Amino acid sequence: MKKLIFLKQEYLDTDKISKTAEAAARNKLFQQSIEEFKKQLKGRIFKIKKEVPYEAVLIDYADATDEQMTQALRAAEIVDIIDSLVLE
Repeated sequence: MKKLIFLKQEYLDTDKISKTAEAAARNKLFQQSIEEFKKQLKGRIFKIKKEVPYEAVLIDYADATDEQMTQALRAAEIVDIIDSLVLE
């Protein structure tokens, strides 16, 4: 089962930094969000198939665990939106 998971992001004030620094800062915040996502879903078997900078990850997991995984995703504080309509 594949789902696109949008992660909550920390606000980044871009008024005071250059475009280059902005990209690096956004990437750093996104990587921190991914680490927090993994931490909050510890013990669940899934694979991050693709990162969609700077807001989402495409995950893949066994169809048989869909109900348990959906509950875990809903309980995770870092998860903003769960999108099950994934087009590759």
